[in-house]
Amino acid sequence: MQELPHAPMPPQKAPRVADTSFMGTIRLNHSEKFQSVYANGPSGDRLGRLDLTNGRVYIEAPSQANAIATEFVAWAVRNPDMFQGARARQAIHVDEPWEDLSLREPGESLRARVHEEREKLRRRSRAMYYADKWILGDDGWAGPWLKGIAGERRIARVLNRLARRTDWRVLHSIELPGGGDIDHLLIGPDGVVTINSKNHRGARIAVTPRAVYIRGNRTEYLDDARKDARRASEVLTSAVGFPVEVTPCVAIVSGSLFTMRFESHGLPDDVLVASEWNLPRVLWETDKGLPAETVEAIYDVARRSTTWR
Repeated sequence: MQELPHAPMPPQKAPRVADTSFMGTIRLNHSEKFQSVYANGPSGDRLGRLDLTNGRVYIEAPSQANAIATEFVAWAVRNPDMFQGARARQAIHVDEPWEDLSLREPGESLRARVHEEREKLRRRSRAMYYADKWILGDDGWAGPWLKGIAGERRIARVLNRLARRTDWRVLHSIELPGGGDIDHLLIGPDGVVTINSKNHRGARIAVTPRAVYIRGNRTEYLDDARKDARRASEVLTSAVGFPVEVTPCVAIVSGSLFTMRFESHGLPDDVLVASEWNLPRVLWETDKGLPAETVEAIYDVARRSTTWR
């Protein structure tokens, strides 16, 4: 696969704010563009957000929830005209509890499924349970799932290193309503990307504009990646209130850099395809130029489990 040269990292842009007020140790920043008021601590860490379009408060520091909500209410009383529409003028309320998806481990959804199915097997036959878990291992019924978990972990290590060096934010194993999950979600100045990881260590891999082939067999990986991106775009667009374009990507664990068999016969126009070795460079192709406040607004809702219900 053709690799792109390293591009310079985009500069970090300061959030645009309409006004700033201080209340005790909590700093409130009003962003007119995103119709929100952000609460920050003394060191600039995010504490919460007040959505002016619906009056909802999102708390990111539960230990200070009362103080944050009080400051938001006081701000709303002083600025009643900032709320839009009748719904937004209703009483402010704190959102329901949510899981912070930034704390999820790669492959967590698959691990939970493997554990659940193995418990069912254990209740039917302890002998079969121990044989499958300790003797058969990757060759047992859970083999494909265990292989998938290993692939997600490998791609996650690449993405986590990338996030530490750049402005990308990364989330792993986002469960979707109705089943399935998004293996990895990247959010940053270069755009929003869903990544479907595949583990085919040692296999011959060929990429064409229409499909990805594994050992000569055509797969549906490109279509699956497109579906993940469309679902993520719909969910995030609804949550933030402005269009969120999502780029699909297939990342394949192919084995050692010196022994992998990865052939490119042309690339799809709408899906990024990469191996674990050139994934960071391929991601530069997105280059959407999103401002910092847009990245923060999208990440703020993407990390909440309630967004994906």
